[in-house]
Amino acid sequence: MQRTDGDPVRDDRLLESPIPRWELAQVAAMLADVFDLEGELTPLSGERDQSLRLDSPDGGFVVRIANPAEDLAVLDMQQAALEHIARWPGGPAAHPG
Repeated sequence: MQRTDGDPVRDDRLLESPIPRWELAQVAAMLADVFDLEGELTPLSGERDQSLRLDSPDGGFVVRIANPAEDLAVLDMQQAALEHIARWPGGPAAHPG
């Protein structure tokens, strides 16, 4: 966020907002319903989001439940960056398939 004079404005809402705390059963149900994925979920550490590793017959995945205080434009930018990296065969990121 920028002030009209160009100096950044400190916005602590994200750091003050509690990390999402979905139950593993809730996450598993959402993954099955939305993505048709099943497997073992392992919680990962995180500062602002709830992150988990999913080990499934379809491969390993990182599941991220974003903090509700996160700016949607930031989430869109992060998703676009991941999609860009995924287009690089053999690039610096894990690739599906």
